[in-house]
Amino acid sequence: MPTKPVLFQVQVPENTPDSESVFLMVHSVDSEFTTAHVELRPEGSNSYVGEIELPIGGHVRYAYDRWDGVGCCEDRFVTRESLFTGAPVGYRSLIVGEGGPEAERMLVRDVVPQWNDLETEFEQMEISGRIVDSETFEPLMDIDVTVAGVHVATNFDGRFVVPGVIPGTHRVIATSVTGNYEMFQHEIEVGSEGLDLQSNLTMRRAQMVPVRFTVALPTETSPDAGVFITGNLWQLGARPGFTNSPAIPSGISLPIMSRDRDQATVTLDLPVGAYVEYFYTLGSDVVAEYENNDRRFRSFIVGESGTTRSDAVALWGNEGWPLVTLRVDVPANTPTGVPVFFRKGPTIRMNQVSPTQWVTVLSAYPPGEEFEFSISLGDDIFGNDGSPGVDVDGSRSFTVPGESSEIDVKVTKWAHMPDPTLRDESNGLTVKFRLSVPLETPEGATIVLTGDRPAVGAEGTVMQPVPGDPWLYEADVNFGHDGLLRYRYTVTETGNSSDEMTVQTDFHGQEVNDYVSSWDGSGSERDRWISGFFMP
Repeated sequence: MPTKPVLFQVQVPENTPDSESVFLMVHSVDSEFTTAHVELRPEGSNSYVGEIELPIGGHVRYAYDRWDGVGCCEDRFVTRESLFTGAPVGYRSLIVGEGGPEAERMLVRDVVPQWNDLETEFEQMEISGRIVDSETFEPLMDIDVTVAGVHVATNFDGRFVVPGVIPGTHRVIATSVTGNYEMFQHEIEVGSEGLDLQSNLTMRRAQMVPVRFTVALPTETSPDAGVFITGNLWQLGARPGFTNSPAIPSGISLPIMSRDRDQATVTLDLPVGAYVEYFYTLGSDVVAEYENNDRRFRSFIVGESGTTRSDAVALWGNEGWPLVTLRVDVPANTPTGVPVFFRKGPTIRMNQVSPTQWVTVLSAYPPGEEFEFSISLGDDIFGNDGSPGVDVDGSRSFTVPGESSEIDVKVTKWAHMPDPTLRDESNGLTVKFRLSVPLETPEGATIVLTGDRPAVGAEGTVMQPVPGDPWLYEADVNFGHDGLLRYRYTVTETGNSSDEMTVQTDFHGQEVNDYVSSWDGSGSERDRWISGFFMP
């Protein structure tokens, strides 16, 4: 990707210690990592400058800090620039290439009003404005507006207010959270009374094109491992996170790739002209690809006709660290379609390999380390592992082995859900059938559940109408054992029936929720139900 030199000039507070250096930190799409840590040179009068090559058209995230990069997590953000006391800047935004690729160098002028650990009094102004669609002029809601490291969202009327900005020259950068509008950068001058942008700022709807990603996997990748891709766009699993660092990869929403042995592929619709920064992972940012014992990030700009990206992962995690395959068996009453997650700091979406088994691969932990983790049903604290003997919060632990291997975990029960191993006093199980019926169902109709197991009775089981709801019927059926049931619902008055259905009856307290959109022979459908809106 072509680059150009960008010169950063920054004015820092007067109380900046002379004994300390000032650094420019460029962040990757994963804000835990920096792709550049540049020491700036002083030029007198509390001014510092530095130059770095950046990709033309790239959306760069950066910040100023006095941290020299020595040490680890507890030192991060302590000496970071800050606008609000106790709230360090997550990152500023910059779109590289202003002035066109032919310009020799791009100039960026910034001011740091105070450091997070050195409070300073300074004049704070507000910038307000409104963002609309460039063609329809309809207001755009939830657009991320960034000025000097402050991030706010537009409201229902497209309006925004950015607080805490000092007088001077600033860049307003607007980004669509879902990527359906093109990002723009607008330079403004803020006076001593702040700035209200009288003219609407407009954003153009993005043209979407298919982009195919193909990646060759290391030979040691488990055949059951889910391979994911993630990056800086909504379509790549980026989601708004903390207020001062939105649109970061989310382990909950990463696109999963289709696997064919040692190769994985996925095709995504991405906006033309978008700067894409991405990486491959086995489930989250801590189980990602590495190269030369360092995190690997890739980038490109989407062309008008789309493109194909052909990549190869060198290794997962640090070289010499084991790949641990965690295999989790879940209860029989785990709802179909609800993902299972591994939780330790980041939330890792597991890969389903059978109706009751999920797998993830861990690669970011050294041999001998013992750590706690938990398994959850969806990203939901009420779906925690509730197996007997497990901590009340679902916590488990294991020690990372010295070499790549598998660890088996069995979840016998989800918290706040019935235990599928339980039976009633007769060692049987009671299953509740709940039926939503179509509009043409006769008022006061008798509906019977019939099936191929003796428990439903030779004449079937009569469904009972639910009081206060004319469209809902229920019945409890006591089975002597678990197993498959083939069944249908019939309206006694008309003789019309539903299509045949099947269900695996597994545990005492199980609930089966069915619906009939139309009784056969009726010629009508329950349109109101079919077009309903269902929360996930």
